[in-house]
Amino acid sequence: MAAAGYSIPRRSPGWLYGAATDLLLGAGLAYLLSVPLLVSLAAGFGIADWSLEATLLLGLAISTPHYGATLLRVYGRADDRRRYAFFAWWISAGLLFWFAAGLHSALLGSAFVTLYFAWSPWHFAGQNYGLALMFLRRRGVEVAPGPKRCLYAAFGVSWLITLLVFQSGSPAPAFAPDFSTGQVDYEVLRVGIPTRLAALWAPLLVLAYAGLLAAAAVGLRRAGAGARDLALPGLLALTQSMWFMVPACAAVWGQRIQGLAFTAVWASIAHSIQYLWVTSYHARRADASTRLLPYYGRAVLAGCAIQAVPALVFAPYLLGTVSWTGGLGILVFSFVNLHHFVLDGAVWKLRDGAVARLLLRGDAAGAPSPRAPASGLGRGPRALLWAVGVASLCIALLELWDARAARSDDLARVEAAARRLAWVGRERVAVLGRLGDLYDARGSRERAEATWRHALSLRRDPAVLNNLAWQLSVRPGADPGRAAEAVALAEEAVASYGPDDYVSLDTLAAAYAAAGRFDDARRVGERALSLARADRAEMTPRLESRLALYRAGRPYRVGPGVGPGVGPGVGSGLGPEAGPGADRAGGAEGGS
Repeated sequence: MAAAGYSIPRRSPGWLYGAATDLLLGAGLAYLLSVPLLVSLAAGFGIADWSLEATLLLGLAISTPHYGATLLRVYGRADDRRRYAFFAWWISAGLLFWFAAGLHSALLGSAFVTLYFAWSPWHFAGQNYGLALMFLRRRGVEVAPGPKRCLYAAFGVSWLITLLVFQSGSPAPAFAPDFSTGQVDYEVLRVGIPTRLAALWAPLLVLAYAGLLAAAAVGLRRAGAGARDLALPGLLALTQSMWFMVPACAAVWGQRIQGLAFTAVWASIAHSIQYLWVTSYHARRADASTRLLPYYGRAVLAGCAIQAVPALVFAPYLLGTVSWTGGLGILVFSFVNLHHFVLDGAVWKLRDGAVARLLLRGDAAGAPSPRAPASGLGRGPRALLWAVGVASLCIALLELWDARAARSDDLARVEAAARRLAWVGRERVAVLGRLGDLYDARGSRERAEATWRHALSLRRDPAVLNNLAWQLSVRPGADPGRAAEAVALAEEAVASYGPDDYVSLDTLAAAYAAAGRFDDARRVGERALSLARADRAEMTPRLESRLALYRAGRPYRVGPGVGPGVGPGVGSGLGPEAGPGADRAGGAEGGS
């Protein structure tokens, strides 16, 4: 990408904020250093992914302002709104219309989500490519068309490898999960490239990636670039590889790299840090009065607003039909990101003269004279916008605080959290599942079942399916209709967890016994017991006692008011024995 003819003198230091800051934040060195640390942490403590609270906190502190920084860049000044009007208004309106249509159509919603997942790696690659060029030009390296094309093609190949996995039958990498709901089924649409073909192409693309990077390096060296000049683009290429290429290749070959460093959350955080690093520099160069902390605060408020307003307007109690955990959340997330991708591609071009002056010149001579921001809005509209931002921030903080209720034993605390989340349109199945568990443990059977059923109306969470099926199966006096429902729920839970999950298999066996299908109960119970023994599970004695009942042609029952996870195991057909809820917490949160 050309730099609008600006010549950078060789004496330019090449840094934005300084060597240490630029290396750690801009070139991705902090992320690369975090990989062994997080891998060790995950292995030592058995952590496979970031908790919901950590995800929300990291998102609010880093990802949210990274969206907001683009909004400030495009909508903050009247001249920028006019300059980028096509993208700021017309393309944005088209995305909003598609988002709204996706709430009523599984196909349109799935296409919307698929576009986000397919575009995201390209957006990341484009940012790394642009930063690589920026570093080279700031250090006085004239990038000829040949090396530039090789560098661009290399980052493009890294996206192609990701797209290959994305569209193949390989296990879905972390950045492209399936998302299904109880009301509307959204899924990542795939053309179904054969896994064997993907496994054949992947190493060829890896070789092409390495070859293109080597060709770019040779061309840059011939143009006079030194080893230090190439170090920064090299770090960015390595970061890009760790974000997408390594996990994608592993997925092609039937593996899935585990560890906190390779999750979509952490890659997104590293990308967002890069973005805030360069956009904050641009903002300070464009207006000398800009201070980092107020700028960050405005970006947080703007980012909160772009996420909260569509979720509120299209909540089921207003214009929408799908709950937050039932699909609205992933559609909002896709809309925010696609909108960000479109605006980002429009405003950050090194061939743009204004951008080139601010990002490519290493001396102060190229900076424009300080000027006060001119939004073109009156005091009233500005106050309204910031009020919306503050209210949106409060919703984000409320969601972060109430997400903790999913592990609380305080019934009043969980009830209050469920009410507040419902009020702001952010009901979470994890919180409702926990609320049902607490009702059941206190003997409120009807309230527990009603809460679990409401949770399942939002999303077919397997843990909630399992808990409701268990209670329908083991309560005394269960009628045939409830037993049949228990079987259907338990079979759905087993289908979600897989055939080797002895907890859900135990529930299914109890449901079969409640329905009088004792042959099926014995068969499933024996498999659950075998798996539990192999895993040396603590619930093995309880499985043995239940299996003895099924072999005797008797269903398993528990006393009234006793929920899963309460009391010691007993050998009779009626007693307060612990159920599956003792071995897996109900209402595990998934999705967005």
